[in-house]
Amino acid sequence: PWLTAYVLLGLAKAEEAGYAVDKAVLAEAADYLNFQRKDPIRLNNTAEVNAQAFYLYVLADNGANVRGEVVNLAAEHRGLLDPYAKSLLIMAEGGRNSATQRTLISDLGADVVLSATGAHWEDESRDFRNLSSNVRGTAMAINALAVAEPDNLLGPQAVRWLMSAR
Repeated sequence: PWLTAYVLLGLAKAEEAGYAVDKAVLAEAADYLNFQRKDPIRLNNTAEVNAQAFYLYVLADNGANVRGEVVNLAAEHRGLLDPYAKSLLIMAEGGRNSATQRTLISDLGADVVLSATGAHWEDESRDFRNLSSNVRGTAMAINALAVAEPDNLLGPQAVRWLMSAR
C-alpha cells in the first residue's frame, strides 16, 4: 500500500504538470488505497500510524473526503505521529483552519528543534518503513505550514535549516 500511495502521488503530480495520465489507473490506485485504510483503533505502532497519515494525505490530494479519518487518526494516535506525519495530516485538511490543524500545528511548534542554522524536526526514532529522515520531515513541515499557516515564523527558519542541510 505504501508504494501504491507513492506512485499515485507521483502520477497525480505528473498529471497536474500537464502529462497525460490514464484516469483509470489513478482511480484503481485510489480504490486500492481506500481498501487499505484501517480504523485507527487497529493501528498499534508508529510506523503504521505514520503510513496511515501518508495514505490519507495522498487520497485527500486526489480529491477524496478523508476529513473524518484525519480527525480520528489525530485524536487516537497524536502521540505516535512523527512530525512529518502530523504535517501530512495538516495538508490533508487543506486550508480549513480546523481544530485538528491548529492542534497539529501547535504540536509542530512544540516538537521543533531550534539551532543556529534554523529550525528543523526530528522523528522520535528512524522510521525506515516510511523512508523518513529529518530532511524529508522538515520539508513536509515547511509545506504544511505554507498551506495552513503561511505567516508562521518557523517556516523561514526551517527553509534556512533545510538549505544548510542539503
